Parts: sequence; structure tokens; C-alpha cells
Amino acid sequence: MWINKDSLAFVLSLTGIWKFSLSNSLIGNNQGGLFFFNPLSPYTSKVYLCHLCPLSFSPVGFCIYNSQTLDSCGRTSQTGEVYRYEDIHDVDVNHKEIIINGTKLIKFKTTRHAEIIYNLLGKLILTPIERRHHFINENIIKLLNHQNAQTTINDYEHQSAGLRTFTTIMFINLFFISPYLVWTLGLKQTIIPIAIFTYFLAILICVEFYHIHKYFYPSDNYDRICNISKMILCPPTAIGANDILTSNLVSFYDPLAIAFIFFNKKRFEKFAEKIIRDLKYPIKINQFNEFSQIINWWYRLILIKSYLNHFKNNLAIEKDFFLAPEAMDINCQSYCPRCLGQFIIYKGECPDCDGVVLKSFHGYER
Repeated sequence: MWINKDSLAFVLSLTGIWKFSLSNSLIGNNQGGLFFFNPLSPYTSKVYLCHLCPLSFSPVGFCIYNSQTLDSCGRTSQTGEVYRYEDIHDVDVNHKEIIINGTKLIKFKTTRHAEIIYNLLGKLILTPIERRHHFINENIIKLLNHQNAQTTINDYEHQSAGLRTFTTIMFINLFFISPYLVWTLGLKQTIIPIAIFTYFLAILICVEFYHIHKYFYPSDNYDRICNISKMILCPPTAIGANDILTSNLVSFYDPLAIAFIFFNKKRFEKFAEKIIRDLKYPIKINQFNEFSQIINWWYRLILIKSYLNHFKNNLAIEKDFFLAPEAMDINCQSYCPRCLGQFIIYKGECPDCDGVVLKSFHGYER
């Protein structure tokens, strides 16, 4: 599966433990890469994607830039273009695209995400500047709602039981039953029955896929037709119907909301610390205009504040995510506040986090 640098996947491993995966820098390009997950049946293979929002918001305007870096290889290409709310006369959404003043602004990875941002922009344009931060913070909290995400996942598990049964039968048919029949009876005697049975399974999967996709993705008519067409034209591809449905099921939620569902408290806190430290100490900001950098700086601060308040008020997690680590030995003089790497030099920049200034163990400043 292809993953962009501004996305991550929560994957159920063969051992039954949930892990998060990023794009593979060895098999990809400057926008993302491939990642490989459990190839076995839909009952043992699950994957949920999360996509970061490509926009940063503030009370005066927004910019097409997000400083968050999930992938160690950097960010996707971004324009940094700035839009003031008072300059926006018309905003519309077309499938996955946001249209501002009749011009295409940006294409999101899912229709649902585009609709969420469209609704937010509509509110910000009509709201006085002193109240806009309320709607921005409200949107952040909405996407942190792990309970709604859990309800959606549970609902899907209930409704997709039939689909997963059919795809599991397809898996057994393609990799066990069909090879065995060909081996014992010969290709000439079995090719037509195998083809008929495989195509029949694909039709059953397509019917289940259509109803489930229409329920969870009501606006994605184009994607629904494309995926069903692929499964009809090439029946073996129907084995991946479950992954197609789950991949973007909760992708518009904040990664922290999905991590809280699948990780235990210790692993969640470690994951949250990685996200929050990246927000507070981002790798070198691209040289956009000063206004876009100010917008991104404001949005990063409001994200950190919203995260910490959410952890304390809703998750009963009170932890200082910015504490200095313990020095590994007496020779360590400084550390990177982003990746927590330790160094024997007193000052400088982290070689792994471009532009992040090292902090001294002697006189730590928060």
C-alpha cells in the first residue's frame, strides 16, 4: 500500500499487536512510499490510515503548510500560500477538492476530510476575528474524539462480517483450494470450474462492498464505482476489499485519537510525546513568507495546548512531555529536544533534525 509522508498506518501485526507504520523511503519518492503489511486473511489483517491536515489555521487566515513530520525523510512538497479570510468571497467543495473564489485550492486524500475543512472555512469566513479561535479549537477537539472513532470502527466490524467471510474464502480458494485441484486433477479439468467459482465469489464481494462503502462513504461515488469495476474485471483483486474499506474509515481523525484506541497507556504516551515534541521543535521550516510562518507557529501552539488539555481532561493523562531525558553517561553534554538523541558537544544542531538546536543537560530550559 502507498503512504504519503504526511500519513501513517495503524497495522495489526501477525502477533496481534497494533503498530504504526510510515512510508518506506527505500521504495518511494519525495512524496511517500510503499509499506507492506500482513498479507493473510481479513480476519488477521487490518489497516487504518491517518492523514495530517495540509493546512495551518489562525484567526486572520490560513496557509497551505503543515510543519509536522511523521517520516524521518522530511515533508511532502508544500506551497506555503496564504489566504486571508476577508479576501475569500466564495468557498466550495468538489469531491476531494476545496475551491476558493472559483480556483482549486488543494486536493485532500478523502472526501470526508475535504468536507470537514470546507465546513470549518465556512464558519471562519462568517465569524468575527475575536471568535475564530473558538471554531479552530473546536475542530481540533472534534478530530481528537476517540470515542466516535471507536464507534465507527465497531460499526464497521459488525457490518463487514459477511464481506470478511467472503474475502477469506477467496483467499483460501486462490492460495489453497485452486492450487490443490490443479495439482491433483490437472489444469484442463479444473480451470473453468475454478474461474466460475472465483468470479462468483468476486460478485458476492462486490455486492457486500457496494452496500458497506455506500454506508460509510456516501459521497465517494467515483471511488466506489472504480473499485467495484476493478474487482469485476480482475476477480482476484476482490481479496483486498476489506483493506480498501478500512484504510480511510477513520483517516480524518487525529492520529492521537486512533493511537489511543489501539495502544496501551505506555505506548500511547510515547507516541504522543513524539507528536508533541515534533510540533514544539519542528525541523527547519521551509522558507515561505513571514505571514505563513506566523500562521503555522500559532497553529502549532494551539494544537499543543489542545492536546495537553485533552489528555488531562478526557484521558486522565498528566505528564510533562518536555522533560529532559536522563543522560546516558557523564560524557553526554546535550540532547535534541525533538528526537532525544544525546551528544558529547555542548551546543549546536541535531544532525538528524535539521535546524533543531541542542539543549544542554546543565541548565535545561523548558
